[in-house]
Amino acid sequence: MFSRFDFSALVAFLVWVIYHFLRLSLGIVIHPYRTTREIMRGRWFTPLVFLPTALLAWIFLSGRVGAWIVDVPTYSRDILGLCFASALVSIGLWQMLLFYLSLRFFVGLRK
Repeated sequence: MFSRFDFSALVAFLVWVIYHFLRLSLGIVIHPYRTTREIMRGRWFTPLVFLPTALLAWIFLSGRVGAWIVDVPTYSRDILGLCFASALVSIGLWQMLLFYLSLRFFVGLRK
């Protein structure tokens, strides 16, 4: 069905996508201004701006599954709740920053 060339081209494309996905994801964490500008210029990886929202969903789902599977004592539950609440606030603020920067660069690059 696929020739050897098609398979190697597909593997090369997947390696390229994974490399850029990881590079831009790490860039969003380390220097959001420069990386968001780069993302909005390229437009291929624009959904990466919403990476913190996916991270919040993963934290929420893993917390719910973990609470269902593992029985946590009361004193540890308070500490765990504090960690989840602080993660929620910090990741929410990070998402708002990325959304603001992407909107700013979208309007700025459109002119």
